[in-house]
Amino acid sequence: MLVYWVSVVSAIAVAWWVTGQGFGLLTRFDIPFVPALILTTLTFELLTYVMHRLLHEVPWLWRIHRVHHSDIEVDFSTT
Repeated sequence: MLVYWVSVVSAIAVAWWVTGQGFGLLTRFDIPFVPALILTTLTFELLTYVMHRLLHEVPWLWRIHRVHHSDIEVDFSTT
């Protein structure tokens, strides 16, 4: 859980910084921060899901990823 929340907070911080610098895709549109954050989060989650599906479906990616599923004890390294 800690790794997940650190990545979420980091993504929000980077998004805020990028917006302040005036670059990034969403700065081209006049979208308030909260809806942009929601849109970004949903996009991130979708891409994460697609990547995880690819890790299971593509044979050479599965050979790397199956180590994650073979861990007997769930801890930091499992993530």
